[in-house]
Amino acid sequence: MTATIVPPVASFSAILEIVSGEPRIFSGEDVKLKCSVPDTRSTWSYQWFKGTEQLSHQGEILQLWKAHIKQSGKYYCQGVRDTVVGNIYTRQSLPVEISVEGKSLFISIFNNLDSHFHFFIFIQNLLTLNVALP
Repeated sequence: MTATIVPPVASFSAILEIVSGEPRIFSGEDVKLKCSVPDTRSTWSYQWFKGTEQLSHQGEILQLWKAHIKQSGKYYCQGVRDTVVGNIYTRQSLPVEISVEGKSLFISIFNNLDSHFHFFIFIQNLLTLNVALP
């Protein structure tokens, strides 16, 4: 007979929120995620997941600095607390989906007529821009 050990799970879920940035950002921008557990009596550590992959980060805050397109995905967190009988885990948080898109570029062009033109360009792949001014 083989026994499977199932880690104890707390009766509540971790809470994941974006504390700075937006869920949809451009490559090179930052977003900061925070994980918390609605239990003020205990000290919790945190596990982070992107999809089904567990990340190596364990702090309360996960910062995506100068994000890359490959960092797009659904992020989750989970609280873990060490006890004398072993670790206790919260249920995983609801997901926060982060979408990192190509680079953005702002161009301002001035001409001899004291007028200027502004362009906001979204760059995802190779881009060639030809502009004809009056």
